[in-house]
Amino acid sequence: MGTISIFFQRIAMAILQVNCRKLMLKYSSHFSLTCISVILFTFIAGCGAPVSEPSKDTPTIAVEPEPSPAPRPDISVIPSVEDFSPDHELLPEPTTPAKSVWETLIDAQNEPASYNKHLLEASNQLLDESKVSEAVSIFQLIAFEPLQLQDLVAYELTEARIDQALSRHNSALGKLARIGQRPELTPKQKTELIQLRINSLVALGNRTRLAAELISLHSIVNSDQEKAIIGHQIWTLLQQFSIEELSSARAEAQEEITRKWYELALALNFAEHNPEQYSVAADNWLLENPTHPAVSTLSSGLLPDQPPATSSIRSIAVLLPLTSVNSAASHAFLDGFLAQFDSDTTPLKPRVEVYDIGSEPVFVSEYQKQAISEGADFIVGPLGVNSVETIVKYGDFRVPTLLLGEASGKNLPEDVYQFALTPEHDGENVARRAILDGHTTALALYPPTRTAERIFTGFKQEFQQLGGAIIDFEVYQLNQTDYSASLEKLLNIGESRERYFNIRALLGKSFDFVPRRRQDVDFIFLIADSLHGRLIKPHIDFLKAHNVPVYSTSQIFSGQPDSANDLDLNGVKFFDMPWLIENSDSMELKKRKLESTHETPSNLERIFAMGIDVYNLISRVTILRDVPEARHHGVTSVLRMDSQRRILRDPAWAEFLDGEPNLISGHYGSKVPEVSNIMVPSKSARPEERQ
Repeated sequence: MGTISIFFQRIAMAILQVNCRKLMLKYSSHFSLTCISVILFTFIAGCGAPVSEPSKDTPTIAVEPEPSPAPRPDISVIPSVEDFSPDHELLPEPTTPAKSVWETLIDAQNEPASYNKHLLEASNQLLDESKVSEAVSIFQLIAFEPLQLQDLVAYELTEARIDQALSRHNSALGKLARIGQRPELTPKQKTELIQLRINSLVALGNRTRLAAELISLHSIVNSDQEKAIIGHQIWTLLQQFSIEELSSARAEAQEEITRKWYELALALNFAEHNPEQYSVAADNWLLENPTHPAVSTLSSGLLPDQPPATSSIRSIAVLLPLTSVNSAASHAFLDGFLAQFDSDTTPLKPRVEVYDIGSEPVFVSEYQKQAISEGADFIVGPLGVNSVETIVKYGDFRVPTLLLGEASGKNLPEDVYQFALTPEHDGENVARRAILDGHTTALALYPPTRTAERIFTGFKQEFQQLGGAIIDFEVYQLNQTDYSASLEKLLNIGESRERYFNIRALLGKSFDFVPRRRQDVDFIFLIADSLHGRLIKPHIDFLKAHNVPVYSTSQIFSGQPDSANDLDLNGVKFFDMPWLIENSDSMELKKRKLESTHETPSNLERIFAMGIDVYNLISRVTILRDVPEARHHGVTSVLRMDSQRRILRDPAWAEFLDGEPNLISGHYGSKVPEVSNIMVPSKSARPEERQ
């Protein structure tokens, strides 16, 4: 029998154990087993080798060639026919398709000197595709004895990967420990070794060892992007440690670099989420450890007021409707943006060009194209729902763009980001905070305005998705001062009175009676501005619901401390921007610095703060996009990015006490339902394997 025939029969024999039944089911309606064998041998004959009759004792089966994956085209914006001109860039050339497993097996047959190497490659390809049984079958064909030194290391690494695929993580870690003692490991193999150890430690949930491995990996990778991703994985992992765990890990750390990572985590007090002294603690650590590898993570754009040194942006275009009905808000945003720009001491900071797009959204895409033609390599704006929808429909996204709004139902290019202070997000923030506080049943009270309805919709969807239930809701009217009727209905006070009257009629006499509210609710979600909140909260207390927590949005705080009038809001929990409710020394210093050159009306302070954060976000959007765990501590909130490249806010939370907002401990960074990807156990991890 020819060598090719023998080779493919060996492959077929190996795969037969796991694939015969699948292939028979697949082809049974069209071919018999004999026909499948003919397909195999016809293919072998086509390779130029003689074909022998199969032995009666040797089962044969056709190995179906796996099609090469189609090249994935880059996302590009193609101009319409009428707008096409020779100045437009051509589409990129298609990428070369990756080699299939079938092609790798043919290479193994055609190159006897690299036979084992190609089989190892095929095994790893199958593992990448989660075809574990097939990978094991191919792996067992490898001849162990003639393996060269480097191939032997690759063989052992593949063996550890198979252990992991079969959920034998302790076994894999044992093999990897032995491999790590080999002095002949190449840098690539060292990196792969650490990554494999990380995979098993994630599955086993061993956080301390995992942190040490990530720190080791961070110190040996070369590319800035890899360092950024791994650095932020370390950052995220250390947030999950308690103060006691961090202290213990620091004491046990053998390496100075590892010990300093733990000191950084302790300095920033991740476990308590106490960012009032965040900048000060980070600055002190940086002064003491200027050459530590973590410096690259800190300087990658996550610290307040510290743009990344590696930013390549040279010209920013800001598109705003400065002469329109949104003029006041646009100027407030621009003041905040330019205030942060003026305070940026980076030597090579970008220049800023401002474009007034006027009151007609239809022209916004023309302003965008003009900005690009004049050298802008980053676009901020436009501001306004209609302008955002127009630019998404007709715009030219050749350069990264940060939209000041959210586009509805659009698949945007990879470098288009969205940042908006939307009512829906406000409702979602309340839902996450309530669940975080252990509340699962709610009453809701809101006015009949479009904004309030959107807030309630966002709250309802998020709260129910997280397992909460809205027991009842009531809509109150704005043109009244007595809200007893709405609240009595919401709290079921009327049912209590009705029971009293029924009992009195039954007994034929009166008796002392105190109406009782419903007892099946954990909290009340009140959507109200400060004026109506001051009227409604006393009614809640009067109806014996003073011990029911009341949550609200930033609307309930005017933005300016007013203890005399806000006494009626005592006990209400609400979220807002640190810019308005954080009174730390560092925040007060920042406000004095930025507001000294750019003043804005008090009712537009939130828009001013948004401008500050947007300037800082420009140099941070890439890291926030590429590293889901990354966060930026801004003046509007702790900012993160979701898979749709929307900037989301984890705001500060406060409670009215003596008529003044007081920050609630642990007020930043709601972790519900967010869970770091780095610590999610694999589906295949067995309970007995966990440590």
